[in-house]
Amino acid sequence: MSEPRRQLAPPSSLHIVKTLAWRELRLASRRKLVRALFVMSLVPLAIFAAILVVSVVSEQALHAELDWDPVQEFLGVQLFPVALLALGLGTPIIARDRAEDVLYLYATRPLLPWHYTVGKVLAVWLPCAALLFLPALIMAGLRLGILARVDTWNFARMLLQTAAVSALFALGYAGLTVGASALTKRARWSLMLALGVDIVLPAFVLGAGLGYPVSPSNAGSDLLYVFFEDFEARRLMVAVGVLLFYGALGFIIPTWRMSQEMTP
Repeated sequence: MSEPRRQLAPPSSLHIVKTLAWRELRLASRRKLVRALFVMSLVPLAIFAAILVVSVVSEQALHAELDWDPVQEFLGVQLFPVALLALGLGTPIIARDRAEDVLYLYATRPLLPWHYTVGKVLAVWLPCAALLFLPALIMAGLRLGILARVDTWNFARMLLQTAAVSALFALGYAGLTVGASALTKRARWSLMLALGVDIVLPAFVLGAGLGYPVSPSNAGSDLLYVFFEDFEARRLMVAVGVLLFYGALGFIIPTWRMSQEMTP
């Protein structure tokens, strides 16, 4: 008699989430818009590296120190292309599955709604955090190697601050875009919803005279100000709270919607 076939163990949650995230990243890498946004996010690095070299030459020629921090200025500029990349990656990520009627296919697999959500959020968070942190890391390394006034401790502190800004900013935008995508059936509507929250809502709040950030873009700018210019504990807590709030929405809304829609 032949031996009974061994029953394969179901895939682990980590394997499922990782597979979903890499699938989305592969699909996104084929889109011309995403590739263009990726290249655009690298342009500020080349510009600021050139400016850093010019500033060092100017300091040597003038025999004076110029009060200019390339990492802080670079991050302030880099937030914009990273935000565009998040919008390009996140707003179609669930709306596309819904429009193509493939959600039921996921329901036939050993996959839970939270697996689906975490995989989608990671597919947006990972490239956005990397494209904010890695170029800033290169810029900080150039700063350490070129500027004599920068020591190892200063480099390590800036590295930790940059990592915190990158992780939180990417989380806020991943939550905003994936959450918006979970609420609509078309990518264009999720894009409009995300832009409305990120641009229109802060305009109303500013018009009402409130000075608190209510969108990931405002919170990211406040985070940079607190870390690199003038530390304010209250402002830091508000900025971190806003980014974590949008990150939480990016997990709660899709998980709730998928628990209703992922039916075989």
